[in-house]
Amino acid sequence: MFDEDFRVCFADTSFGVALHQRIRYQVFCLDRGFEDPDHFSTAHETDAWDDLSAHFIVQNKNTQQWVAATRLVLPKQNETLPIDSLGAFNRQLLPDPNAPVAEISRFCIIRNRGKKHVNVSASTSPNSLETWGIGPLGKSQQFEVTIGMIRTMVIFTLKRDLTHCVFLVTGAFARLLRTLGLNLMPVGPEIKHRGARSAYLIDMRETAVLMAKRS
Repeated sequence: MFDEDFRVCFADTSFGVALHQRIRYQVFCLDRGFEDPDHFSTAHETDAWDDLSAHFIVQNKNTQQWVAATRLVLPKQNETLPIDSLGAFNRQLLPDPNAPVAEISRFCIIRNRGKKHVNVSASTSPNSLETWGIGPLGKSQQFEVTIGMIRTMVIFTLKRDLTHCVFLVTGAFARLLRTLGLNLMPVGPEIKHRGARSAYLIDMRETAVLMAKRS
């Protein structure tokens, strides 16, 4: 079970956010090639929405290594979400187009150490995976960690009276989320962004009930 082997930590310190960004750099820049690593000379993947986000990191209790990360971009008046900038989110499809909606973003798991390494400018000891305490997960554990991070998003949002989140995902990941008990409502067209992806609205209250029943 997730709680026996892992814990999710709220990264509310400068070190925690930096660790979050280092995990993202490994996954999005090196392992997946979604971002150009040369744009991040310090080996930390950052963007304009970090200051508007709640960051979470997952630790393997057995190895003490950090193995995954995600963030919740919080709604703020007169501020857009990352998904808005991609033209993937049609707010007119919402039950209440003016309701505040958060976005689950930068969902990533260290699947293995990979064959790629940090670029020359960032390959010094302070930025190595070992120095940051970052390690990989086996395939069987990735499902557990996905459940744990989604559950954390549910708890965090409901405690802050946020009832809906939007998530830009592939069709395969949407199917996985549905098996976990998430009722996904399409709220935008399929777009080409790191492959074919679509925006889905998640009712967090409903998800809490459905995930409890599935578990």
